[in-house]
Parts: sequence; structure tokens; C-alpha cells
Amino acid sequence: MIQINLNRSGTVTSAPILIIDDGSVTQSDLSEPGRVIFRVHTNKYGWQFHVQWAGNVASSILPMKDGSYEGSLLTPPLPTLAYDSTVPGPSGRLRIEGESFVNPDGTRWYWKGATDFRLLKRFIDGEDILPLLKQRVATGANIVRVVAMKFDNTGWELNPLSTPSYWDKVREFFKLLAAENLKCEFTVFCDTRHMMPNQGDQLRFWNEAISIAQEFDHVLLELINEIGHPTQTLDPQAFHRPGGGLLTSHGSGLTDKPPVHPLWDFATYHARRDPPPGS
Repeated sequence: MIQINLNRSGTVTSAPILIIDDGSVTQSDLSEPGRVIFRVHTNKYGWQFHVQWAGNVASSILPMKDGSYEGSLLTPPLPTLAYDSTVPGPSGRLRIEGESFVNPDGTRWYWKGATDFRLLKRFIDGEDILPLLKQRVATGANIVRVVAMKFDNTGWELNPLSTPSYWDKVREFFKLLAAENLKCEFTVFCDTRHMMPNQGDQLRFWNEAISIAQEFDHVLLELINEIGHPTQTLDPQAFHRPGGGLLTSHGSGLTDKPPVHPLWDFATYHARRDPPPGS
């Protein structure tokens, strides 16, 4: 095991992560004031790695043997992970207590959602989605479920790899939802067999989705929609669970099938929408 110790300053708004070039990710330990600790379990040394925090990236080389290393002694040295002290931390996020979602003020939050898979696509295409958001709120919804990608097997497609400034547009979309007091369940992987079959690409996209979602208190993540569907080719066990208070589902199964295990912060279960067989 390699332990890498870095200094930090300011108010932590998202937990730093360390990414080795093979795609493996290590979460940070923030238990010591002013410090960031990464404990990297790997048999591969001498590789380049990257540390991501608050929209910043710094790179260095993994040491050639096990041990504990200070960031300033690596080659190249790693800086203090500085956060803007004027930015509040993620205190506005929902949290889990027992089997309940809980607001920052301690009151229980009830999930009243609408599945709007095409909503991000419509926003990116320039459609005015504000009337639709207001209609959702008027009917009692407090969260919408959208997808980050979609293959054209139902008449529409959203391809992040061919969408200019994709993540900037996702940020603007999240801001619009917040202005209408709507949370977002951002379902990251759909139709991966066609859209993003390579695991390295998937891991990089997942890390980027986490980084963006950690900027917004009202965003929750879901790793994958309907594991086992013929349009999916993704191993959910290869993906890390985000930290920093970002509530995340490991993913849903097919109709009436269990959600992805192990369960993360919450489960996404797909009940059938027609009578069961033989009824």
C-alpha cells in the first residue's frame, strides 16, 4: 500500500479523489484537519496519477515502492489542495438517517419524482423546458430523473462524446432545476453497449459526473439504468461509490429484478407497469 499525504486549505466543497492512469480511483480521508490522505492499494508503481479537487487537477508519479509520502516530496511535487474559503460546504445536501431521506434542518424529505429521461436532451437542444418544470412542481414533484446519455433506439439520442461543451451544458441544466426548487437524480449510464462500451471511457465519465454533481447540493447520482438490459455492457463492481455526502444509487435492475448490489445510499427499484404474468 502507498499512502500519499497532502495539505488542504479552505472549506472543502467536494472530496478530493486520486486517479491512476489505468482508471482506478482512490477516495480521500479527510479525518485529519488540514490534511488529505490517500491510501492506494495497487501492485503497479511508477505510474502517473492525478488528484482532482474543486475543479482543479494536479499530477505526479506513483512512487516505486510501498511507503508513506508527503505531496511536497513527490516528483513533480503536489500543491496544497486549496478551496475557496468563501464557498459554503455541502451542508445543504440531503442525508440518510435509517431508512429516511433527511433535509439539512433535520426534517424528513419525501421523494416525489417524475422520470424525465429526455429532459437534458431537450434542454441541450435549446427547447424552453421551464413550462414543463413548473408543471412538475405544480403537481407535487420535488425531483426529476434524467439520463446523461441515450442511444437512438426510441427516436432520440443524447451522445455526450459528440455534444460540444457537454458538461458546461449539464451545469446550466442543474442550475435551472435548482431555480425551480427541483432536485435531480442524474442517471449516468444508459445504452453503454452502443454509447460507451470501453470501461476506461466509462470510468473517466463516471469520475467527471461525480466532480460535476459535487458542485450542486440538489443533485443525486445513479450509476446505471437497468443492469442486465441488452443495451448495457458495464460492470457495476468496477465503479467506486462517491464520497463527500453525494447520495448515490448503485443502479437499477430490470423490471421486478433486484437493484444493483451492494446497495449504496439508496436503491432504485423498477416495478412492472403491467399485470404480472398469469394474473
